[in-house]
Parts: sequence; C-alpha cells; structure tokens
Amino acid sequence: MQALWCDLTSRLAIGQKGLAAIDAVCRKAAELAPDDAWPLLLLAKSHLAAQDFVGGGSSLALAHQRLDYDRAGKGDAFRMLAELYLHASSPSLAERSSARADPATASSVAARARTLRARFGLESGVEALGLTADAEGDYLRRQLEINRLTRARQRDLAARAVADFEQRFPRLPAGPAMRCALLIDARRLDAAAKACEEALRRHDAFSTAHVWAAMIAAQRGQSRVAAVHLRRAVDLDPEQRSSWITLADHYRRSRDSGALARLEASYRERFKEPMTAQQRR
Repeated sequence: MQALWCDLTSRLAIGQKGLAAIDAVCRKAAELAPDDAWPLLLLAKSHLAAQDFVGGGSSLALAHQRLDYDRAGKGDAFRMLAELYLHASSPSLAERSSARADPATASSVAARARTLRARFGLESGVEALGLTADAEGDYLRRQLEINRLTRARQRDLAARAVADFEQRFPRLPAGPAMRCALLIDARRLDAAAKACEEALRRHDAFSTAHVWAAMIAAQRGQSRVAAVHLRRAVDLDPEQRSSWITLADHYRRSRDSGALARLEASYRERFKEPMTAQQRR
C-alpha cells in the first residue's frame, strides 16, 4: 500500500512542498520494502526533475544497489534506472544499467550516451585520466554552468569556475575547451585557438570544441578550416541542429552549392524536414 501511495504522490505532487511529500512517502515505502527499488527510483526521478542532482544521485545509487542484489533482475526497473542516469548526465552508468534491460533500450541508451560524450568531451577509458563513472555527472553539469555564466557575460565568475574545473579535472579536455570559449568571448583569438587546440589534442571527438575552433577560424577568415571543424562537429553530434545550420550558412557564403545541397539532403533525411523549417523557428 505504501509503495502505491509513493507512486501516486510522485505523479501528483507539484513544487517544493510536493517534493517534500514525495520524499516522506517514498522513503517510508523504501524502508518498508527493503528489497524493492521502485520507491527509490521514483524518489530519484522527482529530485532530478527538480534539478536536485545530489538528492537524485543518492537515491539512484541506493536503487542501483538494490537492483544489483536482485540477480533475477527486472528489465523495466533497469530501463528506468538507465533513463534516470542519462537525466543525471552519467552515460557510463546509464549504459551499464541498460545492458540489464533489453536490447532496444541498450541500443537507444548507447546512442544517447555517444551524444553526451561527444558534446561534453568524454571518451572511453576516462577512468585512467581520473574520472570515475560516478563523477561524470559532475563533469558534465559543471560545463553547463560555465556555459551559462559565459553566455550571461559573467566573465569573472566564469573564469573562476573554469580555474576550479581545470584543478578538479586536470587531464581531461573540457578544461581547455571551456577556457577557449571564455577567450573567444573576450576576443583573444590567438589564446583561444591555443586552448581549443589543446582540448582537441586531448580528445579529437569533442564536438563542442570543434564548433568553437570553427568560430575562431571563421573570425580569422580561414573558411576552409572552419568548414572542416563544423563538418566534424556534425558527424560527431548529428542531433545538434545548430551545427548543421552554421555549416550550411558557411557553404552558402562560400558559394559551395554542391556541398550545401548534400548537407541539406542529409539534414532532410535525418530530421524529416527541410533545413529552412528549422531556420524559420
């Protein structure tokens, strides 16, 4: 009965008061059924939806622990666990969970994990560089916060956040990439280019770093270099429509009608609409 009440509360509760109610009801359900992962999964889902990644991550870890003890496994529970790990920006943990769900889930999660890795500069075997699977979420979310500060032109805060990031993750590519973005914003193109080159030396399959490298090349008048970086960004992260549109604009300005036609055809095949529909939005 308590588990059912947890489920209903998680569906109906709204806002911080609602989150507190979910917390109380689902924690009680978890206590009463120590082998059942579902109350903890529902609790994690509610916390993640409220952008509480600490609370959500804690509940996810406990749910995962319970599911691991259940050797029979529950495909639907592992499917939800994988989805929640993706929401928490933890692609490696999502992939491990999806492997115990079903082949369709595993394939879908693997594709989305590849996108996260390309977008945020993760690669296979990063544990050797000091990043554990448990720390991936922190690595990704810190980048999002730095991007937010940079877009808001809060340069001092962004610079401090980048310095903290590079101290926390000294061997990974996102540190110099974040520095590159800050230097582009400050119009220090030579220093920005060096930072982006460093990021891509560490990990060439980093789509966001390729986008920033393309911005630098375009501002320097190096149109062919810009096109190479943008093409690489599209190949690595094809769901990022802005890279397609920027590359199309480049082909249009350089009057490369053949490359533009091929790009537009590929875009239409992937997204089932012409690129002009996205540009009008």
